[in-house]
Amino acid sequence: MRLILLTMLFLCLATAAFATDGVLEINQACAVGTGAATEGCFPGDEPGLPVTINRDQPGSYRLTGPLILDDPNATAIVVADSHVVLDLNGFAISGPTSCSGDPVQCTTTGTGKGIAVDPPTSPGVPGGVVVRNGIVRGMGSTGIDLGSEARIENVHAVSNGVNGISAGALSVVAGCRVIRNGFYGILVGQQALVEGNTVAGNGQPAILALTGCVIRGNVVSHNAYAAIDTSNAPSGGCLITDNSFTDNGPALFSTSDGYARNVFRNTSVSGGVQIDANLCGTSSCSSP
Repeated sequence: MRLILLTMLFLCLATAAFATDGVLEINQACAVGTGAATEGCFPGDEPGLPVTINRDQPGSYRLTGPLILDDPNATAIVVADSHVVLDLNGFAISGPTSCSGDPVQCTTTGTGKGIAVDPPTSPGVPGGVVVRNGIVRGMGSTGIDLGSEARIENVHAVSNGVNGISAGALSVVAGCRVIRNGFYGILVGQQALVEGNTVAGNGQPAILALTGCVIRGNVVSHNAYAAIDTSNAPSGGCLITDNSFTDNGPALFSTSDGYARNVFRNTSVSGGVQIDANLCGTSSCSSP
């Protein structure tokens, strides 16, 4: 009898700990499911890919193991609610696409994404989604594709067939490595912050941003088409500071963008207003 009581107490404590944690788990076993499964990784998620975080399910989620996809048209995780936090927990979401070369070429492309919001276009795109701490590689399309007010941090987005990371207005992309993606490295909307990233070897502009962006402290190298492109922002007004641009296509600025304290090595500059000194090649750029 005593053993039964101790066992029941242990189970109650374990359940309480899980409830206190409050984080829902995602892994290969629950994502793929089986023929007899009636539920995916948590209530509301149907068996099979993609794992879907449905409306009215805001909260925290985390990977407890890698997700592996063998179809370039398959998407791993779909977020249909706002204010969701997804911790990749050091694990990778991996697809079958491989990108290499200079300029970069990808073995295959498709419609599949690593993490995407649903619906994919405004209005109604879920906002305020946070993704952090892991790897998204080899997707047929975009590695991470989020809406407005997103935050993407400490993610390695590599070798995806289309874009590495895409986010909407008022978003933050920070501390990421975005390497050898087929098209854009980082694509963000208006008034976004792109900070402290390494962006290398992508097929189209390393960083594409719209009006009012702040781009600072990034290492941008070997992006054949363009190092950065803010030239299509409707009213410009981006601030580009303290970046290192090496061996890229041109830096394309809007006429009302300001740039300062950047290093441009084998990277030409077009447009913008120099508001403080920059280093171009082995000499200072023209005076502000």
